[in-house]
Amino acid sequence: MRSLCVAVVSVVGPFLVVACGADGSAEPMLTAAEAGTATPVGDAPGDAGAGPSADGATSPEAAAPATLPPALRFALIGDYGVDTANEQAVAELVIAEAPDFIVTLGDNNYPLGEASTIDAHIGKYYHSFIAPYTGIYGPGATVNRFWPCLGNHDWGTDSMQPYADYFALPGNERYWDLVRGTVHFFCLDSDPHEPDGRTPASVQGTWLTGEMAKSTAPFKFVVMHHPPYSSGEHGSTTTMQWPYASYGADAVFAGHDHTYERLSHDGIPYLVQGTGGAANYDIVTTIPQSVYANDLTHGATFGRADDHFVVFESITTGKDIDDLFFVPSQKDKSAVRRTLVEAGASWSFKDDGALPSAGWTNVGFDASAWKAGAGPFGYGRPGLKTTLSFGGNASQKHVTTWLRRTFDVASVDDVAWLRIMMKKDDGAALYLNGTEIYRTNLPSGALGPQTLARYRVDAAAETAWEPVAAPASLLRVGENVMAIELHQVNVASPDVYFEATVEAVLR
Repeated sequence: MRSLCVAVVSVVGPFLVVACGADGSAEPMLTAAEAGTATPVGDAPGDAGAGPSADGATSPEAAAPATLPPALRFALIGDYGVDTANEQAVAELVIAEAPDFIVTLGDNNYPLGEASTIDAHIGKYYHSFIAPYTGIYGPGATVNRFWPCLGNHDWGTDSMQPYADYFALPGNERYWDLVRGTVHFFCLDSDPHEPDGRTPASVQGTWLTGEMAKSTAPFKFVVMHHPPYSSGEHGSTTTMQWPYASYGADAVFAGHDHTYERLSHDGIPYLVQGTGGAANYDIVTTIPQSVYANDLTHGATFGRADDHFVVFESITTGKDIDDLFFVPSQKDKSAVRRTLVEAGASWSFKDDGALPSAGWTNVGFDASAWKAGAGPFGYGRPGLKTTLSFGGNASQKHVTTWLRRTFDVASVDDVAWLRIMMKKDDGAALYLNGTEIYRTNLPSGALGPQTLARYRVDAAAETAWEPVAAPASLLRVGENVMAIELHQVNVASPDVYFEATVEAVLR
């Protein structure tokens, strides 16, 4: 039976495990959540911006974004190489998100990994990421941005030579490592054909432990094809159940089962992302490590990485963000923080659908005519403290709600950065003292009352905490203001939700 299954909410070590419970709610578990620097404006380079809203109105502030280093963005796809409409749909999603590079989780070329099919199964859809590219489907990349891992179908002829001939990969090309920005990837060959073995004591295993021990990257991710843990039809691959966390891994990613599943083991997330194009499999028996699973849709997982954390979003070809989680860096786990805005705090808000007056994101703005209430805010969801108005017409609801919260800072000298934790449904833009510091699930360009979110936030993503960091340089001694505009994905959306906390990370 096909299913959309969610396990109970829990915290395992430093990793925040958040999913919908039976009532769809989840309480904040702030000690487990870590934060860092966020993408300042826009979800991705090259996003198709909506520009001004349909009514011509735009936010009155033309505030420049904070000067933050851009986050690294990458895509994870698995079990995709079939040359079907589903592969096409996933490829279109990936290209629209414009990641800096792609890492694949195997089964790049069904059914037998042959040279005669490889270009139609890979280059036809992803040639613009591949270098050198010698296929027939268009120009390749100037620098390689496509990093595949071997799957069992790539070994289908008892040889991976077509794969080796098609790609230019590091080392022996069967297993390799890659450093990009703050992230270090370690790709394993999990197939039984691997001549260097599949055990921790094998040549391949010794290579992994040695290379991971030498790595100084803030984030270390192990990627492979066969999942160490899975609730799908293939199930867990016990041969690959190595002690990755003890090696220093921050997460493990695999494919093989044509499902999406997030699991937790030894305090780190494990992911099965096998929905890149091949026909989906069923979730058969949910194993204890499972946190959230979806066997109904195709899609890809996108990571956004900086010095502090990596945020992962699972996005489906049906335009849903159905899972969101993040991995903190080691330095953020030990950070000392001071609470500035606690969970359940009172915020001023405007929920009549009309654009606020100029200066609404700034300190000193007169919000006395706005409503006030405690978070969480929203409608159509359990656990709310303040219900927002959607305007009375359920088929033509207000798209945007605006919120403000002031807080005092006695001294900025001891503050390294601000840590913001947010739950949002669907899209949001955040401002600190009049400067936009973060935009999530919204188009680039000016925002107005009718600007729609890019994707529907659904399933486990509805209750997930999303971390944001703001530079301390934007703070001022005395009164400061955090301002939020919350956008719906359409005018008939059944629910909306927002809550947030703000902490100062101390030097």
